Amino acid sequence: MTLSGCSTLILPRYIPDKHTVQKNLLANYDEVVAATKKAFKDLGWEVVEEADPAVYERAWQLRDPNVKQVLLLSQYRKSSYLIVSKNTAINAYIRSGADATELELRSLKISTYPFKSFYKYRNKKLTNKLFSQIDKNLNQ
Repeated sequence: MTLSGCSTLILPRYIPDKHTVQKNLLANYDEVVAATKKAFKDLGWEVVEEADPAVYERAWQLRDPNVKQVLLLSQYRKSSYLIVSKNTAINAYIRSGADATELELRSLKISTYPFKSFYKYRNKKLTNKLFSQIDKNLNQ
């Protein structure tokens, strides 16, 4: 008896705010957006979409016309192993503030086995690497 099958994994571009990592940067909004995009590119990530956070999230801050904000959505990176495939993505949520610009990084790793998928919303190594590269880009 042989088992065979096919499964489809739908990969969401938007990553919900579970286990986010936030940092306030003492730089203006436009500099932080540029430094974040450059950090993504420097580390091999591609920003595939720039979205208005109000499309995905519901919060009173999203309706404030004085706050500039953007949600950067990356492509997925895929790696395959013997019986598992892993897909990883990262989002950057950038908001202007009175004294600083708030940067929030969200990551998602989906590990897919033949009959089960596991979602992990925490990747300290990746977020620390991105924050380090963003700081480096801002200080150039």
